[in-house]
Amino acid sequence: MPKKLVVFLFLLVTAFTLCACVQEGAPSESPESGASGTATQGGFQTENAANTAVAGDSQMGNTADTSDSSESGTAVESEVEQNSSSDGEKTSAQEAPVSFPYTFTDSTGQTITLEQRPTNVAVLFSSYADIWVTSGGNVNITVGDSIDRGFCPEGTLLVDSGAGLKIDTELLVSYEPDFVIGSADMAAQYEACQQLTGMGIPCAAFTVETFDDYLQMLKICTDITGNSQAYETAGLAVQEEITSLLADLDAYLQSETTEPTNVLFIRAGSSDSSTKAKTAKDHFVGVMLDELGTVNIADAAGDLSEGLSLESIVLNQPDVILIVTQGSEDAAISYVEDLFGKSGWRDLQAVAQDRYYFLPKDLFHYKPNARWAESYAYLMDLIYPEFQHA
Repeated sequence: MPKKLVVFLFLLVTAFTLCACVQEGAPSESPESGASGTATQGGFQTENAANTAVAGDSQMGNTADTSDSSESGTAVESEVEQNSSSDGEKTSAQEAPVSFPYTFTDSTGQTITLEQRPTNVAVLFSSYADIWVTSGGNVNITVGDSIDRGFCPEGTLLVDSGAGLKIDTELLVSYEPDFVIGSADMAAQYEACQQLTGMGIPCAAFTVETFDDYLQMLKICTDITGNSQAYETAGLAVQEEITSLLADLDAYLQSETTEPTNVLFIRAGSSDSSTKAKTAKDHFVGVMLDELGTVNIADAAGDLSEGLSLESIVLNQPDVILIVTQGSEDAAISYVEDLFGKSGWRDLQAVAQDRYYFLPKDLFHYKPNARWAESYAYLMDLIYPEFQHA
């Protein structure tokens, strides 16, 4: 073989070898490469961390710190898993959960911060024990009414054997609660909350006189328990039902040409002194009657709030009388029946036509809470018997 040809072949083989080495050592340009992938993932985490902060700020009164990188990472991983699910469906779980510390404002304007989810909760008012249990919480310390009404099991620690009119604050402190819920409208409970707040124990005092009040409290409680589904079913779904009922009633009343229905709403005990008319200013049923388009005659006859004046009632002549009992139900009903059997009383239009009704205590003495729509419908049936609602 000629010498020049040998040299040429050697150079050619060497060139091919060098090219192969260069190709094997070259970095990949795939869009899924480590550097490119890291940059994309980093941008996704930042965006979701910002979204988490916005969602947290939008919660009622929540100023919880969402800057913890480990929590943000967990939230991002959860959302990635949901978005990559086989059916591609998005669920409400994609909403950023409330984190702790969690800060909110109670009905008195007091700002409360919970450093972590409470585990030893005291609820001093039975209707609020109902809300806390509905929210998915456990009541560890309460009052006798909460057990009697079935919201807490027998053996739950008590700080009052009745409705919470008197709170044994010393005993309450000894139970070491890490969160206390009470009524802002009951002096003993409000004072207990103030005292425990001064000792560094988080306490919230609420007032629930309207459905909106209930919905606001439910939102706070479900934020704390982490049970957003309870807010949907026991809050927003009930709100939709009430809105529909009131819209249907409004359409019905617009089609009628009759005068508004006069109503007398009474909270009755077993004696004259414990039986008084109630208005929207001092009872949640009064608010509902306003929304139902009635005229509560106690608003016009202010003296009825001090006691039942037959003269004032005759002058304003109610079409319907609604009675909710307090204390012994049997004793209160007996008192009212005896009263309505007397001269003058039995001649009232509502009494003569048997249009006076004793309302169920669980819907109209206690807060109806998740049954608020049921309460509206119940009143509609009594006041407007000819109105057919859904």
